[in-house]
Amino acid sequence: HGVDEQAHKVALENNSKTVAILPSSLDNILPHTNKNLAYEIVENGGLLLTEYEPGSPKKPENSNYISRNRLQAGLSDAVFIAQSGIPGGTMTTAKHAIDNEVKLIVYISKNISEEYLGNKYLTDLINSDFDFSKLKFNKEQIKHLLNKKQIADFTLDSEFFELKEILNSLLWKKMHNFY
Repeated sequence: HGVDEQAHKVALENNSKTVAILPSSLDNILPHTNKNLAYEIVENGGLLLTEYEPGSPKKPENSNYISRNRLQAGLSDAVFIAQSGIPGGTMTTAKHAIDNEVKLIVYISKNISEEYLGNKYLTDLINSDFDFSKLKFNKEQIKHLLNKKQIADFTLDSEFFELKEILNSLLWKKMHNFY
């Protein structure tokens, strides 16, 4: 179960509308275990969005996911990268965000495994040795990025999440003591 699925569930739990962008047609919700989630999204005023007609191939091409990532980035005010390897679908979303001048927020992990190499790349300091070829930046983008400290516009680390948990705990206690 991916981060997209979790985000939709949290939105629904908080009575928020959510938009699911599909790599397949509306008659082919993937994974199939998410059919109920798709129904809940629509029932709660959310939206299922796809570029594919009903009856499209039941097993989407990998390029369908790249197209979905393009739409996700293009429709967003900001893109949050929680975990990404290189190469990876999440890195294509990051590139689409950059192409569309959408803010990029990246989690800085202490984990140095392959699953977080994309995070590291997006938060590495940009200097004369920086490898811009990994995301195939054009000359204009490279010129713009050379004026930045890193590719990511904002970063979050584990201390942020620990602080958030502490504040949520304190707020919870205060609310219950108030009532």
